[in-house]
Amino acid sequence: IKKQVVMSSSVNIIEIWDKVKYEKAIDDAADDFASLAEEVMGNTAEDELS
Repeated sequence: IKKQVVMSSSVNIIEIWDKVKYEKAIDDAADDFASLAEEVMGNTAEDELS
């Protein structure tokens, strides 16, 4: 852990992260979720009717 930290909590768990590593983990998770949503739901931009 460097200079800045992030405290994250969920139900009864508290995590202390290095700020840079936390932001990277969150960004990666958002990308993974977007890919999963597109895979499950399809690409809505291409699927829309005109």
